[in-house]
Amino acid sequence: MHKSIMQRSGKWILVIVVTAVLAGSAALLPLKAEDEGFRSLVPEQDISELWVPEVTPAESWSLKDGVIISTGNPTGYLRSEKKYRNYILKVDWRYKPEGAPPDANSGIFLSISGPPQRLPKCIETQMQQLTAGSVFGLSGAKITGAKRLKGKARPIGEWNHYEITVRDGNLSLVFNGEKVNEGTGMDPAEGHIGLQSEGWEVHFRNISIKELP
Repeated sequence: MHKSIMQRSGKWILVIVVTAVLAGSAALLPLKAEDEGFRSLVPEQDISELWVPEVTPAESWSLKDGVIISTGNPTGYLRSEKKYRNYILKVDWRYKPEGAPPDANSGIFLSISGPPQRLPKCIETQMQQLTAGSVFGLSGAKITGAKRLKGKARPIGEWNHYEITVRDGNLSLVFNGEKVNEGTGMDPAEGHIGLQSEGWEVHFRNISIKELP
């Protein structure tokens, strides 16, 4: 009887230990975007669920295993259906490594306004391999205090991570865990978000946004 009880007790102890280990492992798993107040901008089935191609034809863009892929040609962009003003945007990006030029180019567009064109009026967070992390205005858009940077991107083919915070015309950019850029007086301060197509195949994943008050 005593042995039987001990055996059963041992099994219960084992169950408790295993459960505790699994619970601890679960705590180490990354939180889903929704758990942090973020909303995913990665479509479930088709690009058109959340994005609109501008200047580029629809076939320039594809969705595979949660990754939005741009062929890079022609130059243009994919814009969000919704306009945003105050938010935190997270996105991973990388270039197709096979045959890539050293200056493979793309960007994240913020506050897109005006009519569609190859380079719309917006603030660009640069993704060009050699100058990634730079921030500047395109086609008449303006931002004060933002810098041009060099040598911040990981080797072509590796994933990079941007966390962009925009609030009332003020911008900060965290690049692979390091705050590298900031600016004020964004003009325009509100508009669509865009993923750029500019000459080389580029991949975007884990795109999520949290709107701020």
